Amino acid sequence: MGWDAYSSAKVDYQNRKLKDNKLDKVFKDASDFVRKKTHSVDSLLRLGGLDVSNCATMLQTATSSSVYGSDWDADHVKLMNQNADWDFEVEKDNHWAYWSAKKFLEACARNNLEIKFSY
Repeated sequence: MGWDAYSSAKVDYQNRKLKDNKLDKVFKDASDFVRKKTHSVDSLLRLGGLDVSNCATMLQTATSSSVYGSDWDADHVKLMNQNADWDFEVEKDNHWAYWSAKKFLEACARNNLEIKFSY
């Protein structure tokens, strides 16, 4: 099992969508944006999460906060998003991870969602 991040949005796994229609649209739009921009996207972003450790690296670099420790409550997510510094160099083959992590954090912060980590 590898690193994962999950928002507190409830998932309908049978229908492969989020139970809340508004949040489903938020994360679908985020996923579509990243795929259009980079031609790839973290496969879990569509369901309100991140699945690949490349995204962990991007999230940790931008926030200077561990993504291998405690979960982030909604207030902490907002603070991390507000203080995130996404101005760092990323290799071209990792642009999908950068944008997936950025859009994930922004969506969670805007929608008052917690983030839970597993690894």
